[in-house]
Amino acid sequence: MRKLNSQEIVLGPGGLIRDVGANEELLEKIRKTPPLPPTDLLKLATFFRGYPTNAPLGDHLELIALRYLINEPGAQEALTRAGYAVHPMGVPNPADFWEDAPPPIGDGGIGEGNRGEPPPTIFMKIQRVSYSGVGLLIETPFLEDDDQRQSHYIIGVAPDPASLPDSDE
Repeated sequence: MRKLNSQEIVLGPGGLIRDVGANEELLEKIRKTPPLPPTDLLKLATFFRGYPTNAPLGDHLELIALRYLINEPGAQEALTRAGYAVHPMGVPNPADFWEDAPPPIGDGGIGEGNRGEPPPTIFMKIQRVSYSGVGLLIETPFLEDDDQRQSHYIIGVAPDPASLPDSDE
């Protein structure tokens, strides 16, 4: 029997790729791999929806792709011209939400210190990294202007989007 050249990945909760020596090669590949464009995310979303147990992952990928598309300056301009208010995370007006929030409960209670400040907008980057013969789907949450160390999560395995048919085929 042929032995596969597999490499161990040390994971934490939720598929977190831990920053340990055993993961050094994978983390370096992640740093060098560009995020998947929205078209590839939509192809993968269609692929995953073909399997009932993977449909939630397909929905997740589609939402991230649509978020990328909606954040394109041309798309935002077109939506604004059409009368739509474009806000991060789909909240109608985050400032209104936080201004109307109930007062904090007790000393150090819910809402303490956040009054009038909307939460930061969290973005997602999805990559497909070929590692140990498998196409890993890696998700990296990040804040828009945050250069701090990022956490990466394995959210699934996927074929190369280039091998999948376009949605109109």
